[in-house]
Amino acid sequence: MKVEINGAEYNFALRGFAPMYAYEVIMGEPFAGTCTRNIHVMIFATLLSSNPGLKLTLAEFTEWLYDHPAEELAMAQEVSDEFNRRAELAIKKKE
Repeated sequence: MKVEINGAEYNFALRGFAPMYAYEVIMGEPFAGTCTRNIHVMIFATLLSSNPGLKLTLAEFTEWLYDHPAEELAMAQEVSDEFNRRAELAIKKKE
């Protein structure tokens, strides 16, 4: 998916481990989607890993996110969908 933030277009693709690694570097702990902060940081980590050389700071991003609830919801849904997909694959593998 593409997202426009402050007039610049960015890729948003939660694939592979790069977003999870970026999240762990930022937060110092593994991702758990248990609070808004964690989800927002995972969205930002996904932007970082999808857009090498990203100049947007976390503070700038969260300020933008506050004013764009539709985009926030869409990106949060992408995060949820990917983690649900991975959980389903893990369950199928056990069967």
